[in-house]
Amino acid sequence: MDGSMAGGNGGSQEAVRGMRDSGSEVGKASLADTVAEAVAQSENSIRAATVSTSLAAVVTLEDDLRYFPETLVSLLRQTVLPSEIFLAYCGQVHISHIASGSCRNIMVPAHGGTVKIRVIPVKAGSFIAAVDGALNYARDNGIISNRVRQLLLLHDDSRPVGEQYIESLTEAQRNNPSASVIGTKQMGWNGETLHNAGYYAAPGHRVNSLVVDGEQDQEQYDSRSDVFAVSLSGALVDMDVWLHASDGNYPFGTFGQSRDFCRRVCLGGGRVIIAPQVKTAHLRARFEGIRTQKGQPAGHGSGAPVPSYGAQAKARDTYYYSDISVIRWPLSWFWKWLGSFILFAKLLGRKQVYQACVEMCAPWRDLGNIFTMISARMRVASHSRVSARDLSLLSVSRDRVKSWNDRVRAFSDEGSNTVLDPLAKAHLRTRKCIRYTWATIMAAVMLAVGLAVNFGILRAAFTGSVLSSASLTPSGATLGQLARSATSYWSYASGLGAHAAPTPFSLVLLIMSLVTLGHVEYAPTVIILLTAPCAALSFWALAGTVTRSNAVRITAGCAWAAGGMFMGFYSLGNLPLLVSSVFLPASVAFTLKALGMYRTEDPERPAPSAQNGACAALCFMAAVLCEPQLMIVWAVSCAAFALFARSHKSYLLLIPIPALAALLPTVIDVIRYWDKGAWRQIFMDVNTASPAAAGSSSATSLLSQMSALFSPGHFTGGGAVLAAVLWAAAVGFAVVAVLSVVSLFLPIVLRASRMMWSLMLGGALAAVLSSRVTIAVDAGGYSKGSVMPGLMVILLGMLACACMAAGTGVKTFTAFSRRITSEGTVESAAVLNPAVLAGRGVIAVILALCSAAWAWSGFAAPAAPGRIAASQNQLPAVVQDYLASNPARRVLAVDASVAQDLTYHSMATSRGDILDINPSIQAQSVSYRLGQKVSPSVQAAEDTGRKISSALSLLIAGASSSAVDQLSSLGFGGIYIVHTAEDGSAQLISHLIASNGTESVVSTAQGTYIRFSVDDTSTHGISLSQETRYSRSPWRYAWIAVMAVTLIIYCIVAFPRRNRYSQEQA
Repeated sequence: MDGSMAGGNGGSQEAVRGMRDSGSEVGKASLADTVAEAVAQSENSIRAATVSTSLAAVVTLEDDLRYFPETLVSLLRQTVLPSEIFLAYCGQVHISHIASGSCRNIMVPAHGGTVKIRVIPVKAGSFIAAVDGALNYARDNGIISNRVRQLLLLHDDSRPVGEQYIESLTEAQRNNPSASVIGTKQMGWNGETLHNAGYYAAPGHRVNSLVVDGEQDQEQYDSRSDVFAVSLSGALVDMDVWLHASDGNYPFGTFGQSRDFCRRVCLGGGRVIIAPQVKTAHLRARFEGIRTQKGQPAGHGSGAPVPSYGAQAKARDTYYYSDISVIRWPLSWFWKWLGSFILFAKLLGRKQVYQACVEMCAPWRDLGNIFTMISARMRVASHSRVSARDLSLLSVSRDRVKSWNDRVRAFSDEGSNTVLDPLAKAHLRTRKCIRYTWATIMAAVMLAVGLAVNFGILRAAFTGSVLSSASLTPSGATLGQLARSATSYWSYASGLGAHAAPTPFSLVLLIMSLVTLGHVEYAPTVIILLTAPCAALSFWALAGTVTRSNAVRITAGCAWAAGGMFMGFYSLGNLPLLVSSVFLPASVAFTLKALGMYRTEDPERPAPSAQNGACAALCFMAAVLCEPQLMIVWAVSCAAFALFARSHKSYLLLIPIPALAALLPTVIDVIRYWDKGAWRQIFMDVNTASPAAAGSSSATSLLSQMSALFSPGHFTGGGAVLAAVLWAAAVGFAVVAVLSVVSLFLPIVLRASRMMWSLMLGGALAAVLSSRVTIAVDAGGYSKGSVMPGLMVILLGMLACACMAAGTGVKTFTAFSRRITSEGTVESAAVLNPAVLAGRGVIAVILALCSAAWAWSGFAAPAAPGRIAASQNQLPAVVQDYLASNPARRVLAVDASVAQDLTYHSMATSRGDILDINPSIQAQSVSYRLGQKVSPSVQAAEDTGRKISSALSLLIAGASSSAVDQLSSLGFGGIYIVHTAEDGSAQLISHLIASNGTESVVSTAQGTYIRFSVDDTSTHGISLSQETRYSRSPWRYAWIAVMAVTLIIYCIVAFPRRNRYSQEQA
């Protein structure tokens, strides 16, 4: 029940893993049977042993009895046996057997005496408390001999090594009669590697063994004698010293008891020595995480250890505070609080997330533990008879501790690297070179395909035009305006402003604008240009977690990027889905790698990784910022991932944290205004709500949306070629679907295939829900949410399962290319199954054909007027200068192509801006148009909208000075009328010019600008008081701080780290 704070990857790790499963049945047997079997196995040794009447042994037991039989057998096979063996049982499972008396008193005859084995039930939460409970029971009931002068203490997972164990300890006691505590060398369960060989007092009120946990025992520490502390497991303790030092309530828990006990013995004038020739094989089940704090077996086949670092840190701090005077505690706590931030960052850099969180919380936990620490300090003070300065021979200097730390780091770095022979390294380098070469070729091909699909518009975009479509609104904002919009609780999506959560996609656009050096208008162009190769590489990485076949990975990556072209992401300029298609596969790939469920090249082996978990979280955040409904997919698939993951399931709960931090304003807005329809924004993005960009009122089922993709009316052109391509695309989807079903029945990928199917079910659920949610209401009717995010997830799962059907594709490493069979013939050492190769080739061909068919559709996708196009339309230069001179200025842009259906937009930049699309306001606007209640801010915005509509209606009917005055009073400096072929624009222009207080400034082929006459143009504009108020809100700063800290933490963990050993070897 005790453990050292030094090290964490000791040499007992392999033994721990083996015992964790092989001994699982031992704990199910009754305690009586376990003791009887151990006695039977040791009967011959017991009869030949000598019984020491002055020695009693106490072995503490818990419900986890997997390692107790070996400990008891090793104890009973000693040449010298204790006359009394007390088994202090602290558990609950076997309490009924003990209460019935079935194993409470076992007499074992031996040479020259009798060994009495007694099982005593105790209630204790620590090792010393368990020993005290057993001894107090024995003394109260007179079942311990008065001749007992020495106690041998053992854990159930600490077995004596060798048959002269006790004999050597008693000899050490005879040679050192003044020794109060005699410890043993603590070894791994295999008896070959070291844990510690006694402890010395170290600077900083700590103890240090100066032994690298896990190093080989080469008798390098056998010269040690007097030490400051030893592990009580396997220690020989004077009976009187024990009763004096352990009396009363003990403040230490599971860890740290040995150090505190020995400290008080030394400060009380006692002597603690180490007998290095005596070895105890100590498994340290709780320290290694294979036993819970309640004494239950951990893991149960999952392979996930129970973290014990929190208990270790608590024991460390309790020891520290109990070692200094209480008057120094406040200053010491302050310095520890400051140091916790440094330690937090350092541990994050090492990818030790749990340990970092423990250290960050440690100072605050210490405050809650203050009464325990006071009790510990009082016990130390009451036992102190010798000054700590008088124990300088039992202390070590900072230089020795620093040297020990260097050895620990070197040993840890060396142990974390797989030692490979040169042939294996050459094999891995060759495979890596081939892999990356094909990936580079794939990225180049998809870049060329992406350019070919939208070559005309991309060429125009690089000559100064901007891209726009039915779903893509261009931007003329500056980087500062974008930053304010992305982080402010005030939005101008309603025209003159309303309180609303910021648009999530604005954060993504802000990052992309940094890539374009602050040119926000070119960010969509860069996204469309780079999506195809980046999406292909992203899925190439995901495919690599389930198969190592280069052909399958390359064709699957191409198929994923081409699938986006087929579904119209590129032709419509659907920025949220384009970005999601890049980050979503990467998020799934990193998640599988974080859980250790991925394929590697032979002879490498997969391992769980916190670094990959952080990368998965960051990629998932980017995808969710684009399409918030992907949170539904995560909620559905998370349960399945947790069910099928073998270990480190806690990583799944850490993955959505950055997304939730970035979406915090949206989440709060949804909860706060749920009854006002704010929940609709979950199914919205920055795409303009229209049938071309989203769904329509006829989108009654997911199947109808899927079938529409293969409809000839969905494409331009026609003829036999179009029909053939559509048939090929449909057949490709069908074949991929069949392969995804086949993967469910492949034993080697059962877990992974079911995880992908849970993703597909989550995508289907999100698509079905979205197709039934109204996200816009206008004169054209209702617009439903987009099903495309759900369809994208379904396609991702199908392609991943198709890759699984191709098999592992791992090229087995063999040191020799040829081998001689038993018949004497020579054959290839790497035997490949022709059927498997043929099947893998067929799958690669199918995926390649799908890629070609789906990519070709990009040339003919969708025939609707909403196709992306390059445009140079913007406000005249004089209007842009007017708007740029004062952030409060606004111009009303009006499209009067249909006289009875005017559309208008409040302009703050040179173009109708993507920043003015806000799902939070749009969601409540739908509720308003459906006759439902909305928030006061949105209600005020709708009232302002009615005033603008009323004024424009008057101006359409005729000249109206009152309408001009009303628009001017709202803050508009003028009206820009878009020219159309209809009479509506000309009529509106004539009525405006005929009204008092107007002046025609400029007229171009695109439109006419008419300015309002005001007394003071320098102060004229909308009110910015509310924007200023919300921009200075402490809630805004709190959210930005939370988001920034979260991202910094995850970026630190995600940043690749090479240890010193690997760098030296490189």
